[in-house]
Amino acid sequence: MFNTNQLWVDLIGEKFKSSMSFFSIMYGELKRKSFFEFGIQSIVLHFNIQHLHGLKKISYASNEVIVICLVRNGALYIESFLNHYTRLGIKHFIFLDNVPADQTVEMLASYKNVTIPQSDLRHKVYESIMRRYLATRFSKDQWNLCSEY
Repeated sequence: MFNTNQLWVDLIGEKFKSSMSFFSIMYGELKRKSFFEFGIQSIVLHFNIQHLHGLKKISYASNEVIVICLVRNGALYIESFLNHYTRLGIKHFIFLDNVPADQTVEMLASYKNVTIPQSDLRHKVYESIMRRYLATRFSKDQWNLCSEY
């Protein structure tokens, strides 16, 4: 069997061995980070989400799109955000609330076409997991638009 690692070692010498060690270590770190991000963080998030308002299951046609959004202290922007996307044809919105200090939840809850799950986990650490959660929880095998307010 042809060994490409040995070919490179033969071509560029011993420096390759040390760089391969570096890449092996980095790959191991990446695998550990991926496990942490996609495994443990997902479990932690699952147990730190509560449903505040709206539909728990959203049915929509294959040619429709829902908007998913992380929000914290967004009261100033909520009305214009919803108006903009409603004019574009969006029928339902999911906002993952990150425990705001303003009236965001109350404003969002006044709309029938809004679902609000909430988590107090740090957005900075869990942002990608939160987005993935919303996509898989509310739009599995369907279209969604992940938007910023």
